[in-house]
Amino acid sequence: MKVVPAVVLLVAALGAALAQEPPPPPSEDAVARALDLLHDGRFDEAEAVLGPPAGATDDVRTSFFRAFTTYWRLLYDDDDDRLQAEFERRLDITIAAGERRLDAGDDDPDVALWTGSARLLLAQLRAAQKKPFAAAFEAKRSKRLLDLAANGPGATADEDFGLGTYQYYADRVPAIVKGLRFLLNIPGGDRDRGLARLERAAAESRHFGLEARILLATIYSNRYEEMFDAAVREADLALAEHPDRIAVLHAAAVIDLSLGRVSLALDRLDRALARAARHPGTAPAVVATLRYHAARAELARYRPDLALDRLRPLVEHPETVPGALADSVRRIAGRARILSADPPPWVTGLRGLGPIDVRDPAEIARLRRAAESLRAAREALALEASGHDGGAVAALAELADGREAPDGALALLTARALLREDRAEEAHDWALRAIGSPDLPHLWERPAWLLAGLSSDRLGHRDDALRWYRKVTDGGHSFPGRDAAILYQGRTWPGPSAGDVP
Repeated sequence: MKVVPAVVLLVAALGAALAQEPPPPPSEDAVARALDLLHDGRFDEAEAVLGPPAGATDDVRTSFFRAFTTYWRLLYDDDDDRLQAEFERRLDITIAAGERRLDAGDDDPDVALWTGSARLLLAQLRAAQKKPFAAAFEAKRSKRLLDLAANGPGATADEDFGLGTYQYYADRVPAIVKGLRFLLNIPGGDRDRGLARLERAAAESRHFGLEARILLATIYSNRYEEMFDAAVREADLALAEHPDRIAVLHAAAVIDLSLGRVSLALDRLDRALARAARHPGTAPAVVATLRYHAARAELARYRPDLALDRLRPLVEHPETVPGALADSVRRIAGRARILSADPPPWVTGLRGLGPIDVRDPAEIARLRRAAESLRAAREALALEASGHDGGAVAALAELADGREAPDGALALLTARALLREDRAEEAHDWALRAIGSPDLPHLWERPAWLLAGLSSDRLGHRDDALRWYRKVTDGGHSFPGRDAAILYQGRTWPGPSAGDVP
């Protein structure tokens, strides 16, 4: 039997012990780099920067940011049950690690910060899962920990992101949840203090500045606030600070689309898609989401042919489309197909694609005539898209006047082009022609009403403008530009941030 020298055994034992030691936690620079990657949709790369998980030996901060990468994945695919389960698992690891240290008497405010932030994310997950009792319970525990961090030595604006989020949404939750809050003795919310905390986080937070800025833009554009000038301001601030980040370009473009600033939205989406193309690690769900919104923008420019070009990769490769977006992609593809007089071969055989449940033969006929009008107007619309508004106006008016019967679609396009040229009186006349045309599809009634309102505002006919705006927002389907009718009920058009004409 061969005798192994003791020194060899000692070296082997030391090597095994070293191999079992957890890796050092990522530096602040590494965390900052991981966050930059998350904001660009490069989730796998962000995970790699944070390093492999070390289980129970992970520090609380590292565990939190590993969970945070899954949070960002869920922002683009929130219906994925597998992702939800993984998110919950990672949050549980973070919370367990933090609670162990807190129970042992650790008074490091960062431990309370990361543990409280994890509980806040868990509360959001429980709310998304429609578990209000569990959500309320986690929110209460989250606030206690975040207050502890905020009131401790060395507090930073990171705590303001979580506390601001809690305070705002606790003040805005539906009545049933407020009842649960009372029963469970959960602290109430405060809208103004919540927004002030988020503003501070956006300006000063070490880690959540961009998240806070995007959240503020989202809040100001939601149905509780409808403060669209403030939403645009926050989006512009985010773009000034991070002009190339995909998440920022995406968030700004969504707000632009809601206000009918279609050209601006499409420019930002194309910049985001170009950046994604330069980085193959960008998640397919992110690219699919950007393509979907770009298709919405093309349809809002009355180019169903270009919308189909945007959608083709998604329809042909549905596995790249997030589950929550699948129905929307099918609907918009169906709308683009029905408005294309000559759809490409790849789309003609598709089934189950329809913009609306059209059963009325008269509406089907209107849509078909509108498709022919859009095909005839392609050259004029291309001129408009390239900035030659005068040429677009002349071409569209010639097309519309050359039709024997009234053509609602061409009248609508002519009104829009004239308003872009600031020829409000003519635009108003053409908008009324579109509204009065029996050929105008129901799909475009509200966009025509919006044009009538904008042109009335420009002419100084404020009462007429308000009547049209209220007509646009009184129920019915949504469309890119609908929120402009809400914005301009509060001030006259065009205003300081009008952008282009919806």
